[in-house]
Amino acid sequence: MKNNTSSNIQRKDLVTGSCKSGKTTEDYSQICSSKAPSYLEELYKKVYNSELEAVMMITPEEGLLLSTLVSLRAPKVVLELGCFVGYSALWIVEGLEYNKSNPGHLYTIEISKEIADFARKNIENAGKSHFVDVINSPSQPILDSWDRSKKIDIAFLDANKNGYIGYYNSLINNSLLADDGIIVCDNTLFHNRVSPLHKQYNGQAIENPSSNSEHIYNFNLHVAKDNRTEQVLIPIFDGITIIRKKKQN
Repeated sequence: MKNNTSSNIQRKDLVTGSCKSGKTTEDYSQICSSKAPSYLEELYKKVYNSELEAVMMITPEEGLLLSTLVSLRAPKVVLELGCFVGYSALWIVEGLEYNKSNPGHLYTIEISKEIADFARKNIENAGKSHFVDVINSPSQPILDSWDRSKKIDIAFLDANKNGYIGYYNSLINNSLLADDGIIVCDNTLFHNRVSPLHKQYNGQAIENPSSNSEHIYNFNLHVAKDNRTEQVLIPIFDGITIIRKKKQN
């Protein structure tokens, strides 16, 4: 077990995405941002004090950003690809609960049965199970079999990076995403290894990508060239891309 406390937990730097401790820009961001609900703070510490790969979690500040986007959009259907321990899912639920009269529903996908069971338990312990379906499956089959009449208002991509283009294409090409719907993508700078590839490959796609950074580079290029969407890649956390599907004429 890791011997971490709330004061020395190693977290991703707000700007670079790398893990470090001490006084950083992230510390200042924490001071100036709303605090996580106590149950989310406890889950965050619990995972960091376990043998799980806690670095796979989003940060509390990223969770707050995600929750804010959800609350502003007031979605009926949210899809998360890459649930992990349920931490990001619970932040999404925080956003769903803003629409008290008609809160939406989250479908979150986790490929590992053990981790999916753990996430389901964490969501149950938080009393939020009625907002969430945790589905133990690879992500692509879920998209392939998705009911097209059940439009997705917000999708959060945080699964395997070599699948991002396929997930994006399924959402857009198959009209699974609602008009004016939003896709939020995590890790789109991937430890600052993505942007140097733009110069190295002269803005061209990599034919046989092998690393996560190469897959993300191709994904970023793919999205940037798609005139059906508008997008912004924000250089915070490990890179966040927010994509909006344009309304059809």
